[in-house]
Amino acid sequence: MPELHKLQIAQSFGKAARCYTQHNRLQQQCAATLLQGLPSSLGVVLDAGCGPAVNTQALCARAQAYYGFDLSAGMLAQAQEQFPQHKWLQGDLEQLPFAPESFDQIYVNLALQWTDNLTIVLKQLIHCLKPHGTLVFSTVLDGSMAPIGPMFQRVTGHRHHNQFLRTSELLTCLQQAIAEVGASRACLAKFQTEQIAIPYASMRDMLYDLKGIGANYQPAGRARLTREQLRRVETGLESYRENDGMLYLQWRIGFVTITKNIA
Repeated sequence: MPELHKLQIAQSFGKAARCYTQHNRLQQQCAATLLQGLPSSLGVVLDAGCGPAVNTQALCARAQAYYGFDLSAGMLAQAQEQFPQHKWLQGDLEQLPFAPESFDQIYVNLALQWTDNLTIVLKQLIHCLKPHGTLVFSTVLDGSMAPIGPMFQRVTGHRHHNQFLRTSELLTCLQQAIAEVGASRACLAKFQTEQIAIPYASMRDMLYDLKGIGANYQPAGRARLTREQLRRVETGLESYRENDGMLYLQWRIGFVTITKNIA
């Protein structure tokens, strides 16, 4: 991914830092699933893609030491403001600044879908684990953002969100990363996918949530939607309204646990 795009992604999330917790229902649900799979004692923890410290308290309750890591300076400023006693580092998941075997646990909630080469990122994360350490992460998969994503594409002729991996592609990345690290040194302990539906009263509420978590990033040069295009999207979405009167934004989420062996 070009450095300019990474800067733009960081800026998009930075703008959302102060209002992030008002809009992060998907992140909260995924965090609950990840936290359930962690042991009661975590040792030294890396919260990679930590955002504005939304999971810091839950992780610190079990951790000996906590490190927050994020691409966005705005997110880290908000995290530092809330928890000045912890260590916060800015950087790129594709260029981790940590020494091998630095962490007992690495936790990554809904951040890896923004990386360009997942296999490389996974290899680096595994290298940063201590023996018997665990990497847990969630990531967005293909089929997410229905019905609004396909509706935008139908109206405008192009996609308006990130290209997400298919489940088979995620499995391939996992297998490649573990093979390159060495099957004797790491293993895939858990893999599951879940469909999560978040209810909204209107299209505008849906878009407001996506903007509120910084997930509305689009590459530079992509034209903004016109009022007429937005009207057509809004009209098209009405056919998806459920019996309870709500529109549901669908997410396909992969949950993964990788463990580090001694060898």
